[in-house]
Amino acid sequence: MWRVGNIPNMSEHRLPHDRHSVPVARSMASDAVGDRLRPTERDKFVLMVSELVSNAIRHAQPGPDGKIVLKLDVDDVAARAVVLDGGRRFDFEHGTFDPSTPHFGLTLVDQLASRWGLALDGEKAVWFELERG
Repeated sequence: MWRVGNIPNMSEHRLPHDRHSVPVARSMASDAVGDRLRPTERDKFVLMVSELVSNAIRHAQPGPDGKIVLKLDVDDVAARAVVLDGGRRFDFEHGTFDPSTPHFGLTLVDQLASRWGLALDGEKAVWFELERG
């Protein structure tokens, strides 16, 4: 398992806790991967980032500075994203989907990501890794 502190080139973006941050996050994710992923992988990566940022805005409080944090990294092995907010930790049962719950974005991440989780380096965070094909 990777740790954010061990990824030296991971870029960090502080975004307003506002719906207008979603298209900004999509653009940042697309720019971060550039042509280093195949088009279908790039689309999956951008979609997952969009869903996590949307969820942070819709379902969580901002961090102490009023923002959410998006961290991005791409290397020869995988593309990675982390979204941190000021919300409380929660559980999500992998492999399930109930359309009446607010976890549709996490269901997409569960299906598309190579690995993902809800905590990182002791902080509440939603992160995922998409292996390069």
